[in-house]
Amino acid sequence: MEGTYANEYQASQEFFQSTSVQNAHSIQLTNVRLQPSGNLVTPAVLVNNWTTSVTHTIVAVIPCDQPGQAFMVEKHKKFKTEIPAGIYVGYHVLHGTVVSPDKPELGVSFLSYFLTFLVKNATIACQLPGAKLQKLEAPFVMVRALMIHGVTMRI
Repeated sequence: MEGTYANEYQASQEFFQSTSVQNAHSIQLTNVRLQPSGNLVTPAVLVNNWTTSVTHTIVAVIPCDQPGQAFMVEKHKKFKTEIPAGIYVGYHVLHGTVVSPDKPELGVSFLSYFLTFLVKNATIACQLPGAKLQKLEAPFVMVRALMIHGVTMRI
């Protein structure tokens, strides 16, 4: 984040508005692989274009190409604190390193005023019995803070 802000909330708003989903009601992705994570019998499919709502349906975005990953790194280059953590979202659990703008002793308290946060070196698993998604690894995952149920810090 560039500049000086009156408070951390203002800074988080500036950050969120600078992302590709600024003030939008939908996000458009290309070359998308749709894959059920639970025990559905639906096969994975590839689609050229996918449009979805960003209001309450997006839990996380996983950039799979170099430009997307570079964007994540650039947006978080001033975030210096790395916190090993487990993040619980619905019936999924993500393990990885949360990147924080705060001092290490503040832990993940920044989640109360940020709309999204970055997890590096993530492993994602579905906790449903018979789930197809057992271990998806991703170098970067952008998680919507509003969608998480809880975070456990690993020390």
